[in-house]
Order: sequence, then C-alpha cells, then structure tokens
Amino acid sequence: MKKTRNVLLVWVCVFTLGLSTAYAGTSISFKDVAKDHWAQNFISTLVENEGIKGYDDGSFKPNKGLTWGEFLSMTTRLVCIDAIPQKEAGQHWAYPNLEAAVKTDILSEEYLHTVELDRAITREEMAYVCVSAANVNGEGLKT
Repeated sequence: MKKTRNVLLVWVCVFTLGLSTAYAGTSISFKDVAKDHWAQNFISTLVENEGIKGYDDGSFKPNKGLTWGEFLSMTTRLVCIDAIPQKEAGQHWAYPNLEAAVKTDILSEEYLHTVELDRAITREEMAYVCVSAANVNGEGLKT
C-alpha cells in the first residue's frame, strides 16, 4: 500500500508541476473535464485513491493553479492520511493537512506559522513538498 501511495504521490507531483502523463484507469467525470482531456485518466486514478476530490459544485477546475492548502490536502491524503486531525471550528479547511505535514516531517514546524494556505504554491515549493513527502515512509525518491 505504501508503494502504491508513493507512486500516486509521484503522479501528483508530475501532474501539478505541469508535465503530461498517460495512464489507463477508469473514468470518473467532473463537469468541467472533457472525456478526451489529456489528464482524464490520471484525474480518475487520483480520485479513486482519495488523493483528490474536486470541488463541491462537481467541478475539478483543471486550468486553475493550486494553493498551498489544496496541494497539502492532496499530498497528505496520499502519504499520511492517518495523521490528519479533525478540523476544529474556525480553522482553515486545510489546516489539518498542514498539521499532518508537520507531524510527519514533510514540513518543518515553522510552516505552521508562516505558510498562507490560500496563496498559490510555486512549482519549486511543490517539488520541495514532493521530495519531503516521498521520504515519509523511508523509501525516498531514487535516482
């Protein structure tokens, strides 16, 4: 299971860093993702493995950039779902994912006080999170 989650994490990293990938999975549809969209199968695979959920209105917003909160949500659901605490009243929706990332050493504790969860995450920041997340179970990224 951990190996599968690491593979999915790599897919999240590749997908969000803007590189194309092909995968034959089953189709899960969002109202704004065409059946022939280049990432349709990839999106479906991540939904099936609980890495992504889409938005409450049934959309995926494939052309929208990601925020820190969205990226941490995907990453922690794939790598350390058991470490995600319950959301407390008044908390940002993604704060439990940030707490899980810190608890599992994906991010250092300083991020609890400095990261803006609604700010766009850069590709450099995504790469940092991906490499850190790959090390959570001790396998790391092999070159």
